[in-house]
Order: sequence, then structure tokens, then C-alpha cells
Amino acid sequence: MTYTSATTSLSNLQPIRDLTFVAQANIFPHDVKKSRRIANAIKLSESEGHPQKTFDVEIFLHKGEKVSDSFINNVREKTGIVTKNIVPEENVTKLTADASTIDKIVEVDAIKAIEESIKPKLFNDIS
Repeated sequence: MTYTSATTSLSNLQPIRDLTFVAQANIFPHDVKKSRRIANAIKLSESEGHPQKTFDVEIFLHKGEKVSDSFINNVREKTGIVTKNIVPEENVTKLTADASTIDKIVEVDAIKAIEESIKPKLFNDIS
């Protein structure tokens, strides 16, 4: 599977679809970028009357994309998040955002998935 940007139109995909070794070629829709867990958390916060609640999220990129300065600048420009609040790691980017900001994040082409970040918990179950 190869990633193509959102600027690719369906008509531009026809030459790719015509290749004998290609089984399927489509544009990656924005609505599948948000995991079910983060989408449900957003719906729950809105139904409880907390639409401005913030979520710790992890952003995963398409294969071949790198967490680079240009990627971070692209996220910053689309969302208005301050660069120091974007924490890039080797293969994931972490940040805190509200629901409307997450909707802006999905518009960045390089992003494959947005997951809710789960904080590790310490269990004392050795006793």
C-alpha cells in the first residue's frame, strides 16, 4: 500500500489503478484517521457539556513519512499549537489538543492515525 496526498484526485488515481500489480488505490479519508477510542472520548466529553476538554494524543505517520521540522511546522500552521507543545519522538508525535484542534490535525496529509495517549500506570501486584 502506498500513501498518496489529499491533493490527489480520483482521476489522478486511474493510472495507478491500471497497473497490473495494484489491487486497489483510493484516497485516504480524513474520518478514519481518528481512532474509535478518541472519537468516542470526544463524543462523551461533548455530551457531558465539556466541548473544550483537552486530550493527550499520539500522532502516527504514513509509512515513509518522517517526524521532521516541516511536518511539525505543518501541524503548527494548521492548528495554531505552539511548537514547544509538540513533542516529536522517533515514530510518533505527542501533543495535547481539544476536539476542534484534532479535527484540524486530520487535515495534515502525512498523518495516518490519531490515538488517545494512555498514561502508564504503576501496579503493585508483586506482593
